[in-house]
Amino acid sequence: MHFRNKMAFAFIVCILLASLFLSGCVEKNTTGSVYFSSVPAGADIWIEGANTGYLTPATIKNIGEGNYTYFLMKEGYFDFNGTFNVELGKVTDLPQVLLTKTGSEVLIYELKYYLLENVGTLFFCDPDYYPVAREGGEQKNAIEQFFDIQNNTEEYQAILRHTNMQTIHDPSSEQKLLIYREHKKLNAVILSPSQDIFEF
Repeated sequence: MHFRNKMAFAFIVCILLASLFLSGCVEKNTTGSVYFSSVPAGADIWIEGANTGYLTPATIKNIGEGNYTYFLMKEGYFDFNGTFNVELGKVTDLPQVLLTKTGSEVLIYELKYYLLENVGTLFFCDPDYYPVAREGGEQKNAIEQFFDIQNNTEEYQAILRHTNMQTIHDPSSEQKLLIYREHKKLNAVILSPSQDIFEF
């Protein structure tokens, strides 16, 4: 083999080796990341039934592409469950979750929701419609009374839980109307403590 041919052959071999080396060094992005946060912080993050070992707020990396279920768990608060989707090479920024406290006050609202969901359709004298309905009156009252409802933390958090609005921190007018309607239903159910039970 002539010297010139040898040089050409060696050059080709070097190019092939370099291409193999470079292709081996380029990593294909096969995962994504997810950011979790909650109020209050410090909730355990569970994904697909397994404890990740992370506490909110946290970004969990190297999650395969696809749909997942997750739980946020913190002592003294109700568990929050949700779903998320992972796209390759992207960070999924989940909405901040408002965790709901457990306790006797919250229990009262949970009992009211249990009755509403299991007894059947509730009929009550809605003050926005009986004895006289005023056009736009319900929406107006929903906006005017929103802050009072929000200040009753136990009731407000129960409403958010049962309307799947735990991630909403600045409700729209339509969402305030929904919250107001839930508030009216809850207040139509009167629970009276009797020793260790409630009567209604």
